[in-house]
Amino acid sequence: MTIVNLISEQLLALEARIRPSNKQGDVDGLFAHYILDGTYIGKWTWEVNCADDTWVQDFALGVSRGNFKLLAALGFSLAIAQPGKNEDVVPIFIKGVEVLQQRDLFPIDGVSFANIPKIFMGLALGAKVIPEVNRKEAAVQWLLEVLDKTVARKSTPSAKLIYSCIRSILDSKPQRIDRNNFTDVIDLALIEWGTSKSLFDVRDLPKEMSDFREQLVMKILSTDAQQLDSTQAAFLWYGLNQSLIESIHEHMVTSSHVSAILSNFQDAMRRWRWDQDKAKLPIRWPIRNEREVQDILWIMLKPVFPELVDEDTLPKLGHSSYKADFGIPSLGLLIEVKMAKKAEDFKDIEKQIMEDIKGYFTQTLRYEKLLVFIYDESSSVQEHGETRLALKKFPEIEDVIIVSRPSQLPPNVII
Repeated sequence: MTIVNLISEQLLALEARIRPSNKQGDVDGLFAHYILDGTYIGKWTWEVNCADDTWVQDFALGVSRGNFKLLAALGFSLAIAQPGKNEDVVPIFIKGVEVLQQRDLFPIDGVSFANIPKIFMGLALGAKVIPEVNRKEAAVQWLLEVLDKTVARKSTPSAKLIYSCIRSILDSKPQRIDRNNFTDVIDLALIEWGTSKSLFDVRDLPKEMSDFREQLVMKILSTDAQQLDSTQAAFLWYGLNQSLIESIHEHMVTSSHVSAILSNFQDAMRRWRWDQDKAKLPIRWPIRNEREVQDILWIMLKPVFPELVDEDTLPKLGHSSYKADFGIPSLGLLIEVKMAKKAEDFKDIEKQIMEDIKGYFTQTLRYEKLLVFIYDESSSVQEHGETRLALKKFPEIEDVIIVSRPSQLPPNVII
């Protein structure tokens, strides 16, 4: 049997384990839906969402009394629903959570949402979509306190990984994970999922990431899908599918693709809005500082490179800390963004980049190359060639892209 046939058969076997939980309000099915992000994995549609009037009416009493399984189902459903929908259901979720807060979360019999990671996950996701800021912050803070107490107790490696996911969701900060501490195929697939969803920060070298995905594929292919529950199967389905996608991406996409995308910056700015006064409701997008240029680049690159890291902090060199604007770990590429407001700035930018190179690459093997992007507010095109030539002499520099402010955007705009 060829490797292609093995992969196809295993994906189908994993799908068969997921499908029975595809029922409205089923927590396992809702978790699987969340893991797979609603991916089309078979000739069926997801039917798990229960954030509708009929389901809520049927289970309103249990929800309002703080039944944590029902609350988790509702929390998952609110998280996977389109933004703005089912807002009338949110107050019921909030009421149930407030009742749940009054309970003993660590009873002698151990029956508590705190000890059931998938239930905890549903509550965390629901809390994060509460629209009222004060109530959201209160619910999130309470769940973080419960999480601290839970993690302090003994739990399995898999449970600890999901608790790390929950913490990342609640405080919006990726959790550092050492992949070498885990060997179980489900844990490894969970790490692949959490990393791709920016819930985990796994600081591997590009070669290590490639080797990890190759090993993960082989482990998943040798796993008996019949022994898995639906959420375990979902993690493995995602891990196998994502590893294959990343492997193809790795062999087809290089640093030159990043350069090609950013080289189109000037052409794309044709649609940058700066309406004239005669417009009824003029829309004007000023670019006043370096951070705003970074925002534009983020929007350009993130859809193509989902693993794009924002402000990756690199190891210290002596007393100095270094933080690159962006990083693409799989390509071993850092991206540094600079803004020139006058012609004289180019000389300073050259010096800054030369100093940064030493700090960026002396202490880390995670990155090997640097792409420099300079936005020229002053349109001093006579300086571009000299700066590009000076910087490209350094072997660590992959490319230097310099673009000028579009003509429809007035210089040094103050609103």
